[in-house]
Amino acid sequence: MKFDLTPDNRDQPDEVLLEDLRAAAKRHPFGRLTRAAYSEVGRFSPATIAARFGGWGRAVRLAGLESARHFGVTRDDCVADLTRVAARLGLAGVTVAQYQEHGKFSEKPFIRHFGGWLAALEAAGLTVSDSYHPRSTDEALFENLEQVWQGLGRQPTVNDMLPPLSQFSVHVYKRRFGGFRKALEAFVAASQQPADVAAAAKPIERRPVSDEPTESAPPKGARTVGWRLRYLVLRRDRFSCRACGRSPASETGVVLEVDHVVPWSRGGTSVEANLQTLCDRCNGGKGAG
Repeated sequence: MKFDLTPDNRDQPDEVLLEDLRAAAKRHPFGRLTRAAYSEVGRFSPATIAARFGGWGRAVRLAGLESARHFGVTRDDCVADLTRVAARLGLAGVTVAQYQEHGKFSEKPFIRHFGGWLAALEAAGLTVSDSYHPRSTDEALFENLEQVWQGLGRQPTVNDMLPPLSQFSVHVYKRRFGGFRKALEAFVAASQQPADVAAAAKPIERRPVSDEPTESAPPKGARTVGWRLRYLVLRRDRFSCRACGRSPASETGVVLEVDHVVPWSRGGTSVEANLQTLCDRCNGGKGAG
């Protein structure tokens, strides 16, 4: 067997990066070289290129290529190009994915001028595709992120944001928050807003799964544990079962659940101090919660 090393990409001169942009542009059939297009055929990371030259658009211009940046695109430009793409495809409406493949501009001028894709279609006299999905709320994106984090038992990476684990692609988070890391930071900040975060810092004594309450009291508050509180409990318990120690991070197929220590039916409340992480196997054998 012959072993070949790939080229060393570290500390390459500016001209090497620019030449690779030019080479990628020749291999790409759709005209303007976007970050997404370069990531498919280029040698370096688009983030590396942008960081080296102070932005993707500037790097493209320094390479002598036509910039795909959205600055200077007017409202009329957007309408005209949407109409052109629809006519070219023979469609009464155009999806974002279809426009990204055949259009001249990015989504940004459409969002800036119209506030969203639906309004842009209406301004161009086009119909809404059956596959169009309204803009998801931040709350929905955060809840999905919590479920992915829980399923993995660790912080997700961009490569984890795929179905069936994730309902939204990593690109949705990047567009909404300006980067996946920023999305994670916004999620963690949001998870702490309505909950008593002071309890998360207190050491919690491990209790047997069969603990019984010392006294009975009528249930108070809601029984349901929202995603914010659920995430805080899971993080506090290091995404592992407090009864047996199993975790999705170390054992495939483990499902974690957030359980009431003092059962809700016996007066326990849905607060962090009364919640614990159990795997589905241990929680199933505990009884009423």
